[in-house]
This record gives sequence, structure tokens and C-alpha cells, in this order.
Amino acid sequence: MSDDYSSQQIQDLLTFLEHSPTASHACQYLQEQLVRMNWRPLSEGERWDLQNGGRYFVVRPPSALMAFQISEQLTPGTGAKIVVTHLDSPALKLKPQGFRKGAGLSLVPVEVYGGPILSTWLDRPLGIAGELPCQNEFGCTCVKLPNSAVIPNAAIHLNRNINEKGATYNPQTELNAIVGDDALDSIAELLNIAPDILQDAELYLYDDAPATLLGTGKRRLLQGSRLDNLLSAYAAWQALQSAGVPLAVAFFADHEEIGSTTRQGANSNFLDSVLHRIQLCVHGTEEDYHISLAKSQMLSADAAHGAHPSYPQFYEPSTSPELFRGVAFKKNSQGRYATDANMLSAFRQALREKNIPFQDFTNRADMPCGSTVGPRLSAQLGIPTIDLGVPMLAMHSIRETATVTDTLALLDACNLFWE
Repeated sequence: MSDDYSSQQIQDLLTFLEHSPTASHACQYLQEQLVRMNWRPLSEGERWDLQNGGRYFVVRPPSALMAFQISEQLTPGTGAKIVVTHLDSPALKLKPQGFRKGAGLSLVPVEVYGGPILSTWLDRPLGIAGELPCQNEFGCTCVKLPNSAVIPNAAIHLNRNINEKGATYNPQTELNAIVGDDALDSIAELLNIAPDILQDAELYLYDDAPATLLGTGKRRLLQGSRLDNLLSAYAAWQALQSAGVPLAVAFFADHEEIGSTTRQGANSNFLDSVLHRIQLCVHGTEEDYHISLAKSQMLSADAAHGAHPSYPQFYEPSTSPELFRGVAFKKNSQGRYATDANMLSAFRQALREKNIPFQDFTNRADMPCGSTVGPRLSAQLGIPTIDLGVPMLAMHSIRETATVTDTLALLDACNLFWE
């Protein structure tokens, strides 16, 4: 694992983060990179002609992507090695149709997407990004307008309780985005479309500041937006390029933060459909498809809660992953994570042999536990799964804190899984 903070891997990571203010942007960026590397695009609405040794990807517009690599040795019934991540993050979604004036200012109401830490979105420059309902080869028209909005706090002189623990914000009345008079019209003008098309646009606020490295030397922090879960997506995308197994699949899903039950989410038929069609294209039968599922394995890569030294009361003392100590394996007695004990035991040994650092995460017994796409997909398809991820602080803040060291450890783990 590299500790060189000027390495090409780190620059690629920062570039990916910069180009991915929304899930649709991340999906489009991955498409562009795969096309550049001569991966062949497929359409769900057309017949597939797959060849052994081929590299393919298919998009479910506008924000979910499946990429897979078939070796020369692939035969009917061969199991897949799958890494699944998600591209969405908690955010504030604009309601363009609610644009109005108030106190001489232009306001756009928002609705909350997922579970963001609301206070972190206030008093900072925000951009507007998302997709418009205009078809092209990427399935949508992605737009990005930097420095377009702000959500100001009320002054402390007017809201004396603002610094009290548990202070809350009403998203209906207190989180309206203040924009320039022409901020929304400029999107229409930029794309030469009628302003009323914005009524159907999917637009989000995003943090304008780029991701950055903090500190000096080898133990430097990575601080930026949407690290949950773009760090996992980056690791999966990079590792897939050198996969050496008969069938390597990477699933970049959307809408995990709101439950995954959409046509682009992990609760859809997307992964099932792609795996099924691969078997049919290599002259497999229906039974071969079910045999292949029984032989498959999956990594569910999603962010993990890193131990926060200022809040020890929130963590299980024995199994709280620390930053700079590698990937975290996630386990939960209520099935909120999908980690299979037998698969994990074998994978731990393989990681030890390669000196790839890892640790464990379990929640406190008296606190509720989050989840990932792992349990959903493992249950739907019957595939043994490991839930793992990069430890980070302030998960679901507009700016989260992790490390490049742990991200590269996840990349190494994905590479090992696909060797």
C-alpha cells in the first residue's frame, strides 16, 4: 500500500471527488472513464452479445451503473465476485417550482434527502448541481453551478439558544436557500432550454469547497464532501481495472440513503438482471444461473464510523475502528450488516498474508445500528457477503473526515478479492 501522498492514485481520488457533486455526476464520470479505457457500453433495452475476455458496463439512467469483466475461462454456472457500493449521499434537494421572493431576496425551498447533519449546511458557499430531463448518451444532462446559494443562520442575538445541545432546524421554514436573482434561470440559459423544464429537474445543493488533505507527513487526514460513499466507489472502480477472476462485477447503486427501493437502487432488479443475462449470454441455462449465484461472493463497501476521541460515549470500546488502521469489517446481531462468518474468516487470513490492515466494527448494544445495501442484496440473491468500509468521522456531515491510508487499504482489499 502506498504512503506517497503525491501518487497518481491520490490525484485520481481527488479528481473523482471534484467531479461528483451528485450521484448522477459520479455515474457520468465513471461512464466517461470506462469509455476512455475501451470498456464496451451495453443497453438494457437491446440484445447483448458478450465475448469471453470482454469488459462491459450498463447504466440504469441517470445514476446507477454496473461494470463487469469476463475472463477467457468463464463457463456456464461460474460464480461472480461482486463489489457493491452506492453513489448517493445525504443532501438538501431543491424545489425549483417553489422559487419565491422574501425580504427582497430570492429563495428556493428545500427538502431533506437522507439523514444529513443539517447544521453543517449553513453559512457556507453552496453550489447547485443535478440532472435535467434531457436525453444524451449518458442518460441525462448533468449541470453544476458553483457558488450559487447560501443558507444563513439567524444571528445569535436573535436566537440565543442556537449553541445549546440539541438545537434543531425546521427544514420547511429555516433551510430555504438564498440564491442570486438569476441563479435558476442561468441553468436554462446555459443549456438553451425553456425555464419551465426546471420544474422537472432533480437539483441538489452541494459544498463548493474541494476535498483536501490536512496535516503533513504520512498521517494526513482527508477532509471533504460525500466521502460516504465515494471513497468506496473509488476503490471499487480502481480495483476492477485489474480484476483477475472469471467474472468480476462492480455495482454502483443509487438511493441507499433513502432505503434503496427505486429502479436505480439495490432493492431493484438491476443486479439480478445483469447476472442473469451474463449466464444466458455464455450459453448457460436457468439452472446454471442459480448455480452461479450459489458460487458467488460479494463485498458490500460502505463507510464505517471511526472512533471519535471527543465522543467516547458513542462507541463500543472493544470494536471501534480507528483512523489510519485500515478497513473495518462490520457486524451486527440484528442483521443490519450482512457479514458472513465463514467468508470473513477466510478473507481475514488472505489479508494477513498480504499485510493489508483491517479491524472490526460493532455498534454499542444500547444504540441503534445503521445498515448498508449488503443485507438487501445478500437476502435477495442468496450470496454470502462481507460488509466493510473506510472509517470516518462526522459521517453525514456536509464535510466528513477520513484518511487516504484507509482508502488505499480498501482498494488493496478489493484488489485481493478480485485476484
